[in-house]
Amino acid sequence: RNLIGTDGFLFRVRAVTNDTNDKAEAEEYDWISHVDMFYLLTIEQESNRLDVPMVESSGAHAAIISWKDDALGNKYELQMRENKSSGGQPWTTIASSLSNTTVKKNNLVESSGYQFRVRISSTESVFSSPSEVKVFHSLHPAIQNLFPNGMLLQQGDQKISVPDALGGKEFILVYMSAHWCPPCRQFTPQLISFYNNYAKQNKLEIVFSSSDHDAQSFDNYYRTMPWLAIPFDEDETRDKIMGYFRVQGIPRLVVLDGTTGRILEDNAVGKPFDISRWRALAASR
Repeated sequence: RNLIGTDGFLFRVRAVTNDTNDKAEAEEYDWISHVDMFYLLTIEQESNRLDVPMVESSGAHAAIISWKDDALGNKYELQMRENKSSGGQPWTTIASSLSNTTVKKNNLVESSGYQFRVRISSTESVFSSPSEVKVFHSLHPAIQNLFPNGMLLQQGDQKISVPDALGGKEFILVYMSAHWCPPCRQFTPQLISFYNNYAKQNKLEIVFSSSDHDAQSFDNYYRTMPWLAIPFDEDETRDKIMGYFRVQGIPRLVVLDGTTGRILEDNAVGKPFDISRWRALAASR
């Protein structure tokens, strides 16, 4: 607060030891700063500033960036920067005079992700606030091909792209089950407990493929699950899953190597959820 002036500001930060009195030790750490000067915005600049651009995945290592049209026929400048852990990465211009408000950007391979910002093409206009950091994962075709429509269902009836949902996961588990199946209802709470305890720290995801007979049964059953699902109206996708894994009975839990798409465990139902064993199987093939 209380930043007064028009010449701009620069800020920097560095790590220090727990003993803040040890100045000699503190000097060993490098300062991290931003590249661009920070300026205060006038009320007029803030009111004319464009909204934060929306960023969505579009296949492996690609994004669709879009923003709201200002309705004045202006052209736009779009910039991005890599979100490297070293900080202070400069903004680079993707295009300086865009007529459209939607752009596709390919080759986004930085593992720490990217941010985007936009402004009206004018040296007097200011950029929007940066978008949230977005990481664009690659996904093996063997996994991508299991879900040809490219989207999966999340709780709350929200959808997420398959690369965003499964990219970068160490293991992907496909769960064939149904509410009408008593052994399924008995096994599902065990799987939920495992998922809640280990999913985030071990980078695994589960995808539910329903064998329920109607949408209401699917909704009631899926509401109890914390993972992803194939939308119930995608009959062809669910049939493809059943055929690919040669499913003859449920419950069935197939464990896939998240990197290669290979089957590590044909059916993990009734077996220990042994992540170390899955890693050994992935490393041995």
